[in-house]
Amino acid sequence: MKFRMILLVGVAAGLVLASKRGRRAVTALSEKAQEAWTDPNLQKVISQTEQSARDAAAAAQNKVGALVDQATAAVGTAREQAVKASKHAQAQVSDVVDAAVDAVGRDSDTN
Repeated sequence: MKFRMILLVGVAAGLVLASKRGRRAVTALSEKAQEAWTDPNLQKVISQTEQSARDAAAAAQNKVGALVDQATAAVGTAREQAVKASKHAQAQVSDVVDAAVDAVGRDSDTN
């Protein structure tokens, strides 16, 4: 059903464009579009919009760069804290193992 509808719309558009009236309408529309495009006021608005878009892109790039720098610093800090915690845990495990070895050694000496 969808295919048939698309086909009918295409055929209808082709008939309109192929007719003299349709061609005149398309030509008139094309001329109006060309006039609008070359209008100095429209070109001024377009250039202002382009400049605004460039300015917004530059501001966004700066903000993203700052956020990336903050995230990088936070990751570095978290990594340093994790390394310190790991070394501390390693030292505690080593102390517990040493104490256990000493306890087992004393226990075997008393037997």
